[in-house]
Amino acid sequence: MSENGHANGQEEALHAAEAASTLVLRRVAIDTYRENVAYLHRDCELYRAEGFQALAKVEVSNGGRRILASVNVVDDDSIVGCLELGLSEDAFALLGLPEGHRVSVSQAEPPSSIPALHRKIAGERLRAEDFRAIVNDIAEHRYSKIELTAFIVACNQAELDREEVFFLSDAMSRVGRRLNWGQQPVVDKHCIGGATRQPHIHVGGADCGSARHVMPENLIPRHHLAGRYSRYHGSAGARGTAIRPAQ
Repeated sequence: MSENGHANGQEEALHAAEAASTLVLRRVAIDTYRENVAYLHRDCELYRAEGFQALAKVEVSNGGRRILASVNVVDDDSIVGCLELGLSEDAFALLGLPEGHRVSVSQAEPPSSIPALHRKIAGERLRAEDFRAIVNDIAEHRYSKIELTAFIVACNQAELDREEVFFLSDAMSRVGRRLNWGQQPVVDKHCIGGATRQPHIHVGGADCGSARHVMPENLIPRHHLAGRYSRYHGSAGARGTAIRPAQ
């Protein structure tokens, strides 16, 4: 066999191996509301070989792009074929690849924060790094619905002490999108809502306005603004809003 023939044979073997270990990407027009869902046909050879289970987490990848998704098994060829991998609207947009690309599907590694979750379920107190690991895994879609529910229930049943509340709040502030109000300090006010004529709202709002502090308007109930306060947009370039007594 010539060198060219040998090279072509190797290339064809590589393509065949890739086709056997990958699936064709397909967009499934289902809105799963911020949850990444992957659809595999029950008769898919890769599904059977890997032993995927419904609702299990899988990693979908192509080159440098990867997402984690929960598996849904389908029997309808019109949704996804045996050689295809379907992705829900959110998952498809997050992966950022066009339909028809070949993608690899593999079992996802368990979240690294699962031991911390188990300790919280057992009633133990968690450290700052534990909460950061848990929240980061949640933000990266590594937690299943069951694991996420277990974390919420564990925090409710065992309760959080003051430091744990701070650790959890700090961890949450480190992930996701942030608002930049453009100046410091930014102040807020909390109330349980529903109670009218609360003097601390009027006094606090006036104090913040006179001190020219930024207070996001949505933190003040609108019925407390009407007839008492007008909006103040702060110094030049500020993107937040504060309030001050109406003149």
